[in-house]
Amino acid sequence: MLNYGAYELIGIMGVFGSLTILLKVSRNMGTVRQVRLFKAVLVFYMIYAGSNYVWALGENDSIKMSVMANEILNCLALSSLSLMMYHWFKYCMVTINPDRSYSKKLVALLTIPLVFSVGITVASIWTDGVYKITEFNQYMPGKQMVMKFVMDYFYIIAATAYALICAFTTKSKNRRKLCMTIGAFIFVPIGRFILRRLLPHEPTTMALAFFIILWIFLNMQDLRIYSDALTGMNNRRRLNEYLGDRLSEIQTNGAFYIFIADVNNFKEINDEFGHISGDHALVVVANAVKKAVSSVGGFAARYGGDEFVLVCDANKVDPERAVESINRYLEDEIKRDGRAVNWNLTVSIGYTLVNGGDRDGAEALSRADSMMYKGKMDFHSRNPQP
Repeated sequence: MLNYGAYELIGIMGVFGSLTILLKVSRNMGTVRQVRLFKAVLVFYMIYAGSNYVWALGENDSIKMSVMANEILNCLALSSLSLMMYHWFKYCMVTINPDRSYSKKLVALLTIPLVFSVGITVASIWTDGVYKITEFNQYMPGKQMVMKFVMDYFYIIAATAYALICAFTTKSKNRRKLCMTIGAFIFVPIGRFILRRLLPHEPTTMALAFFIILWIFLNMQDLRIYSDALTGMNNRRRLNEYLGDRLSEIQTNGAFYIFIADVNNFKEINDEFGHISGDHALVVVANAVKKAVSSVGGFAARYGGDEFVLVCDANKVDPERAVESINRYLEDEIKRDGRAVNWNLTVSIGYTLVNGGDRDGAEALSRADSMMYKGKMDFHSRNPQP
């Protein structure tokens, strides 16, 4: 006999726990799509946990429930579980490759397991395929339950397998850590398989899903310390630490250049094309900056908003050629991307040489920023807004 008391406890804890996480999910944790999809995962988990809580109360005779109400409640719980896994899969794809778009055919193909799983679940109200409510108003799993779980866990297995492949092929430490964090979700089906045999009467799926979501959320918080969620680049905090290290070792490692690139007319891109397009424009610029800095073995970071910083050894670059290189890589990214062609996406760039006379990184950044600002004024004088 199922432990209905445990279902009640884990259910209510799951609802309040996921609600707490949902309220703490902020805009700066990722792109618009990432935040929206992660919130969807949490909402569907809340529905799943809440439905299980109410169902357990009915099975335990704590509340009165008709047979039809029991049918609908189980349908809601099992369907929300499918939707949670589907949205988790989409979240993983967007998080691992935020700048990649998928064909409509592929998206439709990947939706088939969800449609099939939810379809046979809803049909079970009449067919008793996935589950059955007996004449005594008791729940029993149906013959199609295994088929439904195969469809649901396809999303978790596919997403985590892709994350692990990316983790072992990427050269970025931050991206590798992110992919490994997502890959940890594979422990849901593995853990459920083991625990269902050790504790067959306990709510193992609900408990595992909540603790994995919580663990991933906490790891996402850790990743935010040094990584920019949108672009995957180093963030301002990491930049400040890096500049401090370079200045302290300048006698050993030599002078270096700091470049600041600022996106021209970024506000107009946001206003005219929307914030999702604005996020995408920043990713396009970030990709160009990454390629430019990788060609000389430097350091790159998102400084904040629409500003990016590059740090390169003075003996490896000519500053004017480096500026040309950034603009060239940006033109290539725009041509490759396609969507950015209509945005008139350009950057203003300033730079400065750091050779030991600065007290801290802020002084050097200020000089580069001043040069960038002059370039930005020149751009606006040549391209006045109507």
